[in-house]
Amino acid sequence: SINPVVYHNYEKFMAIYKVHYLTLFDGVVGDYLEFGVYKGSSFIHSINSFKKNKKILSSRIERSFYGFDSFEGFGNIKEIDNHPFYRDLNFVTDFKKIEKRINKSSKNINSKVIKGFFNKTLSVTPSKYGIKKAAIIFSDADVYSASKDIFNFINEITDIGTYFVLDDFFSFKGSLNKGSYKAFQEFLKKKGISVRKVFDYGMGGSVYVRSK
Repeated sequence: SINPVVYHNYEKFMAIYKVHYLTLFDGVVGDYLEFGVYKGSSFIHSINSFKKNKKILSSRIERSFYGFDSFEGFGNIKEIDNHPFYRDLNFVTDFKKIEKRINKSSKNINSKVIKGFFNKTLSVTPSKYGIKKAAIIFSDADVYSASKDIFNFINEITDIGTYFVLDDFFSFKGSLNKGSYKAFQEFLKKKGISVRKVFDYGMGGSVYVRSK
């Protein structure tokens, strides 16, 4: 039998690898932003994927890697975000250990992990962290409130060719009015942005690319 967690993580890692190839192939300039670092595995894999694909494609593009997470779970859960799995006890991790792992893997790569709840760390402009443009946005915030903070934060730093990797995109029983789906649709409508779906992955993840 297939372990759904193992399967999803494998598919997620492949999705990250693919978007690094696609952005480098098309010469997309910008940084990698990950929201929901958890134990750091996806973040480290992303750095390694960038290095491998950069070598394969002989690309001269440079990227900085930014990770955001409270490392303390969700904090106060709002009614709209109520879900049987999205609970603090499932997402509390050791920031210092994770930061050490990431620093060990990010030699010759500019990377930074910002600790704190999104309603605080994402209340400033990206420029405060040195971010000017995003090539890849990996959102693993799960719930609407946190996802809304993410899309408000990246409001002005996406462009044609920016990839959105959206984990747990079909949670909340597929509701159109909850979760990351709702936040993403509000962002697209507000900015007048058009996207194309590139592919789905794992147990409910989706990848889109900005096309307009």
